[in-house]
Amino acid sequence: RRFDMLRLSVTLPAVFALSPLKKHREVALRVVLMTLAKAARQQQHAQQDPFLDIATACFLHFLSRLDPFVRESSAAASAYPESSKVSEIFCEALLRCEPTR
Repeated sequence: RRFDMLRLSVTLPAVFALSPLKKHREVALRVVLMTLAKAARQQQHAQQDPFLDIATACFLHFLSRLDPFVRESSAAASAYPESSKVSEIFCEALLRCEPTR
């Protein structure tokens, strides 16, 4: 149950990265940031569960099945413009919550 909530809290807000409204993208970033910050705190207290690693794996799994990524990866040449926007939210949140920084 804990990992399901982590998975959903990391992946679903990232869809709003494609929103044309800046406020939607900012809310999505805050949700992912809060989720990853909580995961980082839990990871520090419970050494046996690598929460940030699990969150990253869930996000990558989600991204690999996302329609824009599948479409862009099957193109002959692509700069991955849409999937990069989705990834940017997760990466920004991960950098901000990293406990070693």
